Amino acid sequence: MLVSTKAKLPNYSQKLKCAFNFTDDQLIQIYSLPHTIAFEPYLKAFQYKVLNAILFTNTKLHKMGFIEDDKCSFCRHEPETLHHLMVHCPYSEQFWTDFKSYFFSLTGQRVQLSM
Repeated sequence: MLVSTKAKLPNYSQKLKCAFNFTDDQLIQIYSLPHTIAFEPYLKAFQYKVLNAILFTNTKLHKMGFIEDDKCSFCRHEPETLHHLMVHCPYSEQFWTDFKSYFFSLTGQRVQLSM
């Protein structure tokens, strides 16, 4: 009860709302997922960082001066932003392709993943 009455959506939720046309109800569902799906504390923390765009990618580390190059750790072709890392990196694209095949082998259902 305390969480439902006192919790507010993070500031970054407004950017997600604009970028993906989410409703407020959808945002509440999205931000509750790490608490309902993940059981491991590390996985919950990772999901929280991704949802709030505070995951330390090479682009952020480069801006802070911790590393000299902001290129992707995997493909080394483009700056490593959260969007590139999760969606556009060739290694991520291969992961999602393999995931769709694995999901099909388990369920017999084809899934289409998109932004």
